[in-house]
Amino acid sequence: MSWSTVVRMSVGVLAVMVIGLVAFIGLIMTSLGGELPKLDGATALYPLYAAFAQAVYLTGRIRPTAATALSRAAAPHPPTKV
Repeated sequence: MSWSTVVRMSVGVLAVMVIGLVAFIGLIMTSLGGELPKLDGATALYPLYAAFAQAVYLTGRIRPTAATALSRAAAPHPPTKV
């Protein structure tokens, strides 16, 4: 097994662990009755956002429609507050 294969496998395992941790934290937040946070951030973090959203937002509270998705895709994004 080459060194690059070992590195790729290690990065993949780490990514799965981080996504699992984010999903677990999201489940804890919703079980405590907190408000759902707004997801806004860097493109590189989309896999983490997806894991969090699947664990938290898809519990029957939000029912997106095709029209909603299209209108959000067409709308310009506001600048991120620092």
